[in-house]
Amino acid sequence: MGAFSENSTMAFVKDRDEPIYTISIAAKLVRPLARTTNGGGEAAKPIHAQTLRMYDRLGLVKPRKVGKNRFYSDRDIERLQQIQHLTQDIKVNLSGVAYIISLLDQMGQMEMLGERLEAMLREAEQQAGQIEQKRTTTKTENELENEIDIDEEE
Repeated sequence: MGAFSENSTMAFVKDRDEPIYTISIAAKLVRPLARTTNGGGEAAKPIHAQTLRMYDRLGLVKPRKVGKNRFYSDRDIERLQQIQHLTQDIKVNLSGVAYIISLLDQMGQMEMLGERLEAMLREAEQQAGQIEQKRTTTKTENELENEIDIDEEE
């Protein structure tokens, strides 16, 4: 019998930042939908690898380089699709795309910072609650000691 039974399932979590696609595969994955007159979409030709190299030179996407080869992650593919959408559908030039991407990156960083601050706030509130609980417990113990002292004096 193998390491896994037939009924067992194995969870696979894919790292979106793992560079696994060569430039030719990335170009196929970024392929835009072709516009047709009836509003439907059919698969279009992949974007050219030279276009991906240009985006890399401009700093719009940063694939991992091993020797002269570029490897793209799922996050890179999403970024390339976003670039294609901005340039092809909205007709933004590459300078505008760089500016928009910079703003989107800043927004992402601000969201992460906000999440960290919210976590810190929750932790501080929890600690404040624990401190208040200890203060209340200590106050109650002091009141009991005072009552015992009063009873002993009588």
